[in-house]
Amino acid sequence: MPQLIVLNGPPAVGKSTIARQYVAGHPLALRIDIDEIRDALGAWRQAAPAAGLRARALATAMARDHLCAGHDVVVAQLYGQPDHLDQLANIASELGAVYREIVLMTDVASTLERFSRRGGLRLEEALQAPGGLGSIAALHERVENLTQIRPQSLVVHSITGDVAATYEAVLDATRIRPE
Repeated sequence: MPQLIVLNGPPAVGKSTIARQYVAGHPLALRIDIDEIRDALGAWRQAAPAAGLRARALATAMARDHLCAGHDVVVAQLYGQPDHLDQLANIASELGAVYREIVLMTDVASTLERFSRRGGLRLEEALQAPGGLGSIAALHERVENLTQIRPQSLVVHSITGDVAATYEAVLDATRIRPE
């Protein structure tokens, strides 16, 4: 039975790294990065909100198609709102796939340190600009708050400097029997 695995979490917590590692070890599993899809849309910055919605719609269609073919899908994305998560969960249910909503978390100080070490200061400035999403700390809080209202979320501690242990913890979370 295929799995639809969503890796949620604040910036720089390791979502993309873990998603890449998962697909490397699971033949024909598909890694979907919504930011990469958005970046592939022409002049997306001129219509950023519409581009974000379009990227999610394309990601949803890709996930549906790949699950129908019987293969795992991993979506690595920061979610602070439940709407797209609900869509993905509904697709998995409709297709008889296992849905896993895994939230990679660390404390806010570690998130900020990882983010700045990764060189994300320009993004931080953009987030705080008028019309931006706020600070990295605010994004961390949004993910944490969403986790509190989503009982299907499985929180996995992202271990700084230990990708292998974090990956094993994610694999363990994918093996928990669905309810």
